[in-house]
Amino acid sequence: MEEVLPPDIRKEEERGIDEYLSEGFNLIISNHKLLIPFMVPLLVNILYGIYLLEHFFRGWLFTPIMLSGAPTLDWRQFLIVSILVVIIIMVFMLWGIESVAYFVVKEQNISKAMSFGVKKLPVTFVNYIILLAIIFVLFIPVVVVHSLWFILLYSFLVAVLVSPLVFLLPPIMVEKNFAVIETFFLYKETFKRSIILGLLYSLVSSAVSSLILIIGGSLNILLVIPGFVATYSILYKDYREKEESGFLPSL
Repeated sequence: MEEVLPPDIRKEEERGIDEYLSEGFNLIISNHKLLIPFMVPLLVNILYGIYLLEHFFRGWLFTPIMLSGAPTLDWRQFLIVSILVVIIIMVFMLWGIESVAYFVVKEQNISKAMSFGVKKLPVTFVNYIILLAIIFVLFIPVVVVHSLWFILLYSFLVAVLVSPLVFLLPPIMVEKNFAVIETFFLYKETFKRSIILGLLYSLVSSAVSSLILIIGGSLNILLVIPGFVATYSILYKDYREKEESGFLPSL
């Protein structure tokens, strides 16, 4: 006898990649306040991009930036500014992606999602440091093999393979403090759809980045990354609901 599935399970089973993407990006667009944490990285990215353009247009001499009578920016100061930019972008991006994940997985309340994202920042940071350390190991062949074609092809393949891990981590951290191991397990269980979404992210991100420097980076920060975080969070939520229902086909 053919097994009869509950209506909600049948509905989720029929969900395709396009539906995941549509729901994820629609959720972000219709709840635009979720993008508040991403506004700071956006602004910093624009200002830093303008500074770099100014720098390159004037040659290899830094332009004077008068901040309370500060002298011309030198290489040491440039390095410090760059590090501060990275820290600011990283902190607010981690806040944003965890807030989006909470909104999708736990409760569609923007205030609670924002608060959760802030409280979870230290744990989110540690989890990503561990995950990125593991990912960086995969790039060792790029350092060893000095072939441009190999570097380009290998880097693209690794980027496609590991990008799902980066997006699957936030929704798992909504319910767990340390979720790196669970992220690899979830990736295995949802491999087919995760890898397709990872490929789409790489293509979309590359296409957007190929636009004018500042505009491309801004679109990535403000729309592409939050949209894919929401999409992967929906994928995780579906997996968890199927697991709890006892009906767990391969996603």
